[in-house]
Parts: sequence; C-alpha cells; structure tokens
Amino acid sequence: MPWNQATLPESQKEASIIASSVKSATSLALIQFLGRIFTFLLNQYLVRHVTPRTFGIAIVQMEFFMSTVLYISREAFRNAALRSHHDPKNARKIQEIVNLSHVPTVIGLMVAILTAVYLMLIHGTSQQTAMEWWQFKTCLGLYAVSCMVELMVEPIFVLMQISGHLHARVILEAVATMSLCLTTLVVALSDAVAVEQHKFGVAAYGIGRVASSAVLLTGYLIFIRLKRHEILPVTATSTSWYRYLMPARISSDRPPSSTISTTRSGKIVINDAPPTYLFNRNKLHIAGTLTKQNIVRHFLTEGDKFLLSLLSSAVEQGVYGFVFNYGSIVARTVYISMEETFRVAFGQMEDTTATSQGTKSPRKSHQVSQSMRLYMLCVRFHLLTGLILISMGSTYSKAFIHLLAGPRWSVDTNAPQALSLFCFLLPLIGINGISESFVASTASPNVIAQQSRYLMLFFAAFAIFGALNLRLFKLGAIGLILANMMNMGLRISWCVRYISQRGGYTIADLILQCSPTTPALFSAFIAFAVSWGVNLYFGVELWSPWLLNISCGVLTG
Repeated sequence: MPWNQATLPESQKEASIIASSVKSATSLALIQFLGRIFTFLLNQYLVRHVTPRTFGIAIVQMEFFMSTVLYISREAFRNAALRSHHDPKNARKIQEIVNLSHVPTVIGLMVAILTAVYLMLIHGTSQQTAMEWWQFKTCLGLYAVSCMVELMVEPIFVLMQISGHLHARVILEAVATMSLCLTTLVVALSDAVAVEQHKFGVAAYGIGRVASSAVLLTGYLIFIRLKRHEILPVTATSTSWYRYLMPARISSDRPPSSTISTTRSGKIVINDAPPTYLFNRNKLHIAGTLTKQNIVRHFLTEGDKFLLSLLSSAVEQGVYGFVFNYGSIVARTVYISMEETFRVAFGQMEDTTATSQGTKSPRKSHQVSQSMRLYMLCVRFHLLTGLILISMGSTYSKAFIHLLAGPRWSVDTNAPQALSLFCFLLPLIGINGISESFVASTASPNVIAQQSRYLMLFFAAFAIFGALNLRLFKLGAIGLILANMMNMGLRISWCVRYISQRGGYTIADLILQCSPTTPALFSAFIAFAVSWGVNLYFGVELWSPWLLNISCGVLTG
C-alpha cells in the first residue's frame, strides 16, 4: 500500500520511508535479476542471428546515444524533484513537481539532436552500403523517438515515486524490458529468414526500443488514471485528471501587487491578481548544479563507448559490446550489490566514529579498525574470485563463446582473446568499486573534491592510451580493455593511498594484509596451467573433445 507522508508524524514517516525503500529495493533487485536472466536468454538466441557490425552499432553507438540523452537531461531534475513530500491536498506542490519534470523533455530534445548529428558525422565516414546507411538512420530516429517518449512520462514517474507506488513502477519497467527483448528478437528472426535477408538490420533494435517505450507510456497512463485520487490533487476527476500532468503557471502565496497597464484603445486596466511562477527556484538551482556534474560524470563513465564510436569500426564495436555484455555479468550481479551494501556499512561506521569524536570517546580507533578490516576482507574476496576468473575464464573464453554464440564469434572475430583479457580486468573493477565506496563513505568534502580532480586526470590518461591503442596500434577491443585496466589501476592506487593513511598503515602493509595466501596463489597457478594445457590440446571445434575439455576444466576448478 502506498504511504502518505503528509498524514504521519515524523517518527512514523521516517519508518515508512525506510520500510518502503527497503521493500522496493528488494523487489527491484529480484525483478532485475529475473529480468536479466530473461534478457540474457533472449539475447543469447538473438546474438546468433545478427552480425558483429549490427551488434556493435546497437550495443555501443545506440546505447551511447540513449544513455547520453536520458542521463544528461533527466537525472538531475529527477533527483531535485524527488526531494519533495507528496500531499494530494497541496495542488501547488504537485504542480511544481510536474513543471520541473517537464524540463528534461526540452533538454533531451536538444541533447538528442546534438548527439545524433555527432553519430551521423562519424558514421557517415565509414564504409557501408546504401541499405546499411538507411538502417542506421532509421534506428537512430527510432531511438530518438523512444527517448522522447520516456522523457514525456517523467512527471508520472516522479509522482509515483514520491507517493510510494514503487512496486508498480518496478513491474512496469520489467514488462517494458521484456517487450523490448521479445520485439527485437521477433523482428531480427523474421529478418534473418526472409527472402531479402537483413532488410532491417540494426533497425530491429530501434523497433524494440519504441515498443518498450510505448508499453511504458501506456502502463503509466493507465496506472495514474486508476490511482489518480492517491497521486494527483483531490480535485482530479475521471475526465480532467490529465490536465494535472500538463505544465501550468502557479499562483504564488505572496500577497498580490497591483499593476497598471494600458490597452491599445487607451483603456487603463488595474490587475490585482497574485503573482505567478513556473518553477521552484531552489529546486531549479539544484537541478542545474547537478546537471553540470552529471555531464562530467557521464563522459567519465561512457568514455570507452565514446572512443569506440569515434575511432573504431562497427565490427570492433560489436566485439567490445559482446565481450563487455558477457564479461560484466559478474560485475552487474555481484560487485554492484557488494558496493551498495558495504557503502552503507562504511557510512554507518563513519557516523558512529563521528559521534564518538563528539563525545570524546576512545572508540574512534576501534571503529576505524573495524571499517579497515571490513575493507580488507572485501578486497581479499575480490582477489580470490579474480584468481578463479583468471585461471579458468581466461583459458576457457573461446569454449564459452563457442558454446553460447557459435563460430561466428569464436572463430571469425577476436572476441575470445578480448574476453580472456577482460577476465584480468574484472578483479580490478571489483577492487576499485569497493575502494571508491570506502572513500565516498569516509572522506571529507575536500578529499572528495581532490579525488574528482584526479579522476579527470586519470580519464585523460585513459583517453590518450585508448586512442593510441585504437588508432595507432589497431588493437580494437583488446586495446580498449588495456586502457581500462590502466584507468582502474590508477584509480585504485589513489584510493589505496588515502585508505592506508586513514587506517594508519603503510601502502606495503595494506597490500600485504589484503593479499591472498601463498597456497591460494599456487592453486590458481596450477589451475591456470592445467586449464591452458587441456584447452590447447582438445580445442573447441568438435563436440566430444570439447565436452571432455570442459569437464577437465570443471574438475581443475
């Protein structure tokens, strides 16, 4: 049941917010897990019927377009709008939220035009047929339509969030994701078996996106109409509810000031109406500040896709997208959950430490040592799982790809080599995530600002090294993974320096405390050697030796 914050005392209000948030987070995690399994199975079937070039355009360029438009235009305004309390009796507050939530549509249109022009310019220089160029433009247009539809439902999304209808939003997004996968799969399969094959090509992904956005829009509209009395002002009726979702000027609660104007006929008119406004200035200022930060943060996050779209071919983009999708399964399902969980734990320990400081208690060193032990335990976990991934995953990447995607990817591309290298990147991603979570939970604002400056320098180094690997050394996806490894290493080194100083360790001592034991390292080396040997001897092309190869690998692991 949705909660109404306005009718609860402070203690119950906080309890309701926490309980609803925890329940929603649990449901969201479960639905995302099930959705990822469903998406993975559908994509697994889909990837066998699309070319690496099509996959690269869809996964790298189109996803870069969509994430750029949506993240830059709506994330900051969404965060600012969500700082409001919901009260159906306060029509002014609801209208402020609705007005602010319409701004992303305008910004998104401008960002979409700029990003589309950029992608068309760099894509127009590549070698392609007239059909491929038509497919690309069609897909880009469909993705733009999908983005605008999703931005149009932003007012409904925000109102559902602050009114406590979190489960409905989670379910609607899950249904939309499934419709995306099913539509894309149906169009791609029909395109593969048609007389004129590959007529749609990458446009199949665009059709799936539009179908997903249409399902989302329809679901949101139906839900808010049914729950209008709980979400919209109490004056909303079954025939006028949609008007409360439109932007409108708001009457201020300040006393009216008389204004005198003259009509064309010379008649003097005195206006005693109260002043009106469109936006809450405080929230608009917050949204503007966050938007500036999000632009920088977005290009730090999406730097690899930006470099790929600029400096590599669509086939190389497809290989990288393929490897990243498979290789980051562990990061998306395990590492992110650990980061979110332990970020809270580190923050709670820091809060306890701060309280102890205020009361002159000797517990500060105890709390610091507790947080340090937890951090070192997490790092050791990442290193141990990394040893397993490196010893097994790096040697069995070709067998894995051959089983799931077929010889088109395992033989005709360098995806196996790229996935092998990605296994070495995974533990670095995990250690960097938990290290930056520790810093974010314990560092002062000055230290955070210093970290941001260093992140910009590290990104510049990543961009230069990645560009050299792509353009000069022609390493493709492998070159970009190497650049990511360098970037992760630099970010980890900065965090380790801060964490060691805070915990009273030298850097060497901290590294030694986090390192796996000698037997673990020796076991990983033996597993790597055996796996590499049986993989080299048996190969992956024939089923009987391939199954024996995998069996030996499992026993070795």
